[in-house]
Parts: sequence; C-alpha cells; structure tokens
Amino acid sequence: MKKKKLLVLSLTSFALFACGNTGETSATTSSVASSSVSSNSENDSSSQTSSSVEPLKATTLYMIGDSTCANYDLATKNTTYYYQIQGFGTTIKDYFKKEVTVKNLGVGGASTKSFPTEDKSKENYAEFKNNVKAGDYAIITFGHNDEKKTAVGTQLGTIADTITSDTFQGYLYSNYIKVCLDAGATPILATPIARYDSKGNWEEGTKYLHVMTEDSTFNAGDYAQAIRDVAEKYSLTCIDTTKMTGDALRALGAEEGKKWYGWPTSTSYDGTHVNIYGAQQVGYMMAKTLKESTNNLGKYVVDDLKAPTEAEYLKQNPSYVEPTYIAPGEGTWSSHWNTTNNWHGSVFGGMKKSSFAKELDKYSITENGGTSADGTLSVTLADTDPNYSGRLNSTADGMVMYFQQINKNDSFTLEASVKIDDLTSDAVRQQQNAVGIMVRDDMYIDQYISGLTSRYAAAGYYGTAFDEAGSYTYCAWARRYDDTNTTEGKKDRIKESYYPKENSTIDVKIVKNDTSVQTYYKLATDSQYQEGQSFDTDLELTAVDSDYVYAGLFLCGGAGMTATFTNVKLTINPVE
Repeated sequence: MKKKKLLVLSLTSFALFACGNTGETSATTSSVASSSVSSNSENDSSSQTSSSVEPLKATTLYMIGDSTCANYDLATKNTTYYYQIQGFGTTIKDYFKKEVTVKNLGVGGASTKSFPTEDKSKENYAEFKNNVKAGDYAIITFGHNDEKKTAVGTQLGTIADTITSDTFQGYLYSNYIKVCLDAGATPILATPIARYDSKGNWEEGTKYLHVMTEDSTFNAGDYAQAIRDVAEKYSLTCIDTTKMTGDALRALGAEEGKKWYGWPTSTSYDGTHVNIYGAQQVGYMMAKTLKESTNNLGKYVVDDLKAPTEAEYLKQNPSYVEPTYIAPGEGTWSSHWNTTNNWHGSVFGGMKKSSFAKELDKYSITENGGTSADGTLSVTLADTDPNYSGRLNSTADGMVMYFQQINKNDSFTLEASVKIDDLTSDAVRQQQNAVGIMVRDDMYIDQYISGLTSRYAAAGYYGTAFDEAGSYTYCAWARRYDDTNTTEGKKDRIKESYYPKENSTIDVKIVKNDTSVQTYYKLATDSQYQEGQSFDTDLELTAVDSDYVYAGLFLCGGAGMTATFTNVKLTINPVE
C-alpha cells in the first residue's frame, strides 16, 4: 500500500449531532454555503471538481459510530420530543450523488470496544465486517461513550502499541481500520461532535470538546486528539468534526447553538444529540470537507452543495403535545409504597422508560420501624436497577423520593442524617449520583418524565462518582433559572479531597419560611452546620405547581445505591 500523508479536515462555519438505530438509504442531492477548509495532505487523486470526466462507479459508504451518528425512525423514536433527535449518519446521504449508498450502522451507547460484541450492535458490526469490500468507504466516529468511566468506556493508550493494546486507539485500529484495509476499502476517521456548552464558550481542553479527566484507574484525556494521532500513524483521512462543531457553535453562541439539539420539551434540551437541523449541519460539513479535499470520496459529493437552513429543517414535531401538570392528591398517590403519616413515595423523571411501571420493584422505599418517641423517622431508599438509574444533570432529572406535599405558603424545617449503606462498583461508574433531602416545585407519581428540569434546592452528596474517581462532590446545590429560563446550576463545593464512600454520613437541613429557602449541611468533621444554597420561594418554587411544594428524602442511585436516613424530622408551621 502506498503511504499517504495525513489528511485532517476541518470546517470553521457550521455543525452539530444526533441518535438512533440502523438505516440504509441511497444518497440524494441537496443544497450549500461556503466555509473554509484546512488541509495539509497529498493523495493519489487530484482535488475534487465538478468537471470530472471519469464515470463514477457505484460505492457504499458505511457510517460506524455511536448515538450521534445513528439513525432514528422518527415515526417510532423520540415521538414525544419537541425537536426530534436524528443522527448525522442518516442525513449525510443528502450530500452525495446517486452512485453512493449510505449504510448507517451507528448504535446508541456504543464505543470502539462494545460495538462488535454488545447485543444491540453486534449485528451491525457483522454487517460491516462481512460485507465491506474493495472500493467501499467507512467513516468511523466514536468517542462519546469511550471517554466515560463505564462498562463500555475505553482508556487512552499510546500510538506505539496501537495494534496490540486494549485501548481506544487499539480498538480503532483492530476493529475498524484493519477490517477496511484488509478488504481493500478506505477507512476515514472522524472526531466526535462537540457537546453543548450552555455558557457558549466551547473552550479547548474541556469536556465539551472531549478532553476528559478521570483518575489513576482510568487513563482518560483528549479523545479527539487520539483520533487525529491514529489517522496520522496510518496515513488516513481525518475529518476533525470536534473542531468544526466547536468553532461553529462558538460563533453562533449558546442560544442559537441550542437550536441544533434535540429538545424533549419546548423548554428543555439534550446536550449531546442533535435534532434534524443539527444533523443536517454535520452531514453537510462532513461532505463539504471531503469535497474540498483530495480524498477520492469527495468526487461523490453533489455538485450543487448547499448548506442546510433553519427555515428548511428546524421543524417542531407535529405530534408534540405540551405536557400539562396536575398536582397529585387524594386518589392519585402511589399504592406501590407502604408509607404512613402523610408521607408518600415515588420514582419519577428520566428513569428507564420501557416497562417503567412494571419495574418499580427495582427500587425500594422502606420506613424502618415507624415514628420514634422524639418524632423522628428512619427510612431507607434504594435503586437496584442494574441497567438504568436516575441522575441529576443539566437536561433531565430522575430519582426515588420519599416526601410530603406542603402548602406553598407554609413554613417548615426538614432535617435528617444521611448514611450511604451500599455503593456497588457499577454505581461508582455512573455520573451525577446524588442522595440527600430536597424541596422542589412539582411532583410526579411513579411516572417517566422526559427532560424533567424542575426547580429545587437540595443538600446531601452530589457528584460524578462517589469515590476518588469523581472529579467533584457538592453538599448543597439548587436548580434555578435566570431571566431567559435557562438552568443555572448553583452549587457549594465540598473540599476536593473529600469523596463519599460506603458508610459516609452527612447531616442536612432545609428551612423554608414565608419568602425563602435555606439549605444547610454538616460533615462528620464539622462542628456546626454550614450554609448552602438559598433562594426566593415566590420566584422559584411555584413555576409549575402554583399551590404546593414537595419536601423529603431522595436518591439518584447509579445502579446499586442504598442509603438510610435517620433522625428524619419534618416540622410544618401552617399559615393561618
């Protein structure tokens, strides 16, 4: 094989992302705008022009990647979304000539390691491996799941041992690049699309551009650069989608950039996956960089290449129904949980959607022995679902909660001691774990809620992981909104050296008066309570439920977490 120089392709004007299953389509023509291309490559073919006289042979383009690449059948997937999610592996077909058949084999949740072996993706991998042939192309794009310390995550290795190592670079080569080269096909690497940054910065060296920090047991780092390095080692074309999308989003700013993403509701967004408009942007950008490159696949890009427009592609889902909220009450409380004395239980929010009502036995809410003589309770909450658990993040909350409904005008004090009983290795690897006490605006009873982003104040433990693998831990935080109704996370940080583990305890308290809420926390090393978050209840806790607030104990488990709350006491002072 004749050695070629690395071709790194990067646009600086538009970009975006998406999610789904597999799909096969033939390319059709579309439209186009100008944008700059950076290339330092040489190749066996000359630069692409629309005046090529040599007839094009039919070819297949395999799209291999994760949920940002994958296909969604919009008639059956994310049908409740305001802006539906779509993958760029599906939309890229619109920018190639009829001689190209695009096979989008991307699968949600896949990594370079898991794609060949996981049940949900192994058939797609087999289709690629068994059918790719001389004259075909494959765009390989991973990173979103590899960079997480989860079961499918892959650590970064070195270029020197790419062929033999069980690392991100090693899997890229052995599972995809070598398969293409052995078949006589052309592998093309693409760095992952940028994640959404609500501050609109998209700074180099941050998680939004896939530079990750884990710990001594999981070697993470710059996943986009790792892809560039592998492409250079094997003289492959590399489409720098990370830089393209980061630059484009930075130019647009946070509010305009948000229009490229999937929106579960009209007021919430998905920070990883793009909608149809965003997916068209990424597909267009990839095609344009190829067209202006010396890669032979560029000859197959349509001559009349035009950039997608917001007017053409940013369309509200016609099936979307704005959710209506009805406060729970007599006759609607859950009968699944054996609770007493005005306490209720619920599992709600962005938990596992499929068979949700049938899987409540994977969570537990247990009153331990009733009310003590001093008026306190002991309660244990657990999340044992090994596949999917609730969490707190910028786009969706999901949790187990033991709570009371309180008139919005009443004052109260809620206090408890929280002890983590069990935290499995799976839970450690989950993100956005949390346990503690909370007062929140609205309540849903044993119900899946997509994109739940309600206002609340909480005290307890909150972090990426409850051991020294975690990059942060907070003891008091709140979800509140600024004047543009954008989530504004407010957190008080525990010292960096502290990470909660099994048997870790924290004392917490929330005090609400007629106008404000104040949170407090006390670690084992504290002699007295520290003040956490506070805010005005009139502005924050009546946005959805105008009559009540909901105060109680909660757990966002990362599969396998159990916590016991002791000395639980809720004192309500009703307004006369």
